[in-house]
Amino acid sequence: MRTIVVGVSPFLDRGPVVRWAAGEAVRRGSALRLVHVCQESPWFGASRADYAPDLVFGPRVRGESVLRAAVTDVRSAHPALSVTTRLADGDPVAVLAEESRDAELLVVGTHDQGRFADVVLGSVARKLIRLSAAPVITLPQLEKPTAEGPVVVGVDGTEVSRAAVEFAVTEAARTGRRLYAVHCWPTPLDRAERPLVRDEERRVLAEALAGLSERFPEVWVIPVLCGGDPAEELVRRSRDASMVVLGSHRRTALAAAVLGSVSRDVLRHSGCPVAVVLPRPAPLPPGGLGKQAEPLVPPIEVSRH
Repeated sequence: MRTIVVGVSPFLDRGPVVRWAAGEAVRRGSALRLVHVCQESPWFGASRADYAPDLVFGPRVRGESVLRAAVTDVRSAHPALSVTTRLADGDPVAVLAEESRDAELLVVGTHDQGRFADVVLGSVARKLIRLSAAPVITLPQLEKPTAEGPVVVGVDGTEVSRAAVEFAVTEAARTGRRLYAVHCWPTPLDRAERPLVRDEERRVLAEALAGLSERFPEVWVIPVLCGGDPAEELVRRSRDASMVVLGSHRRTALAAAVLGSVSRDVLRHSGCPVAVVLPRPAPLPPGGLGKQAEPLVPPIEVSRH
């Protein structure tokens, strides 16, 4: 049976991540695997309440308690769901990357650590994007339940975004939702160049979506052309979306900090779950770490100056 692996953090707000992953496993007809990694030192950003039991009982006893609570929560909502657990020691990134080898999806929560923590300490979610063999679903801390809106995918015309488009259209077909394919580019300063650039970017978007309407006739695919910052546009659309889907170039933390990273910025500010799809598995470090839809419509052009 296909398995969805979820990283169960020691934070007290882990419940929404586990519940979302359990619901997704039920919708996909998959099993659920809960993985908790014990650490001797607290994760960055944790409160004293999160780790108070460790001071008395130790991290492994705390981990067993965390997993028991997660299993109880899942089985109370989905008694027929197949659930397995793993309590491991070591680096959470290495353990979850290992688990991703046989996973359909890898689900983790994100915590607002800020730009300084991203550069200096990194985060489990952002490191897993470079190492996971399965698509990584990240869940932000949401003030309201996930919207029942469309699926949104970022398109840039590269091989990386082709994998993201494939995942996104499959997700839209499975859930019966519309798919917004968003392609942004820097707007030229010279106004005379803008029509030429717009025509070229329209061609890039059309090529990225070629054949989807024939293969997925039940999905209404809506192309969106946008001049401006892709991360800003995707974050804006995430507020009413059920999922944002991105490809990843597997940049290092330093490269992302210097060059910028759409996935990093969207993960930090998204208002819905984000799926980061990787075109091919990454090697681990030594030692292990129905109804006919309306036809494809012309692109919606969003002006950003």
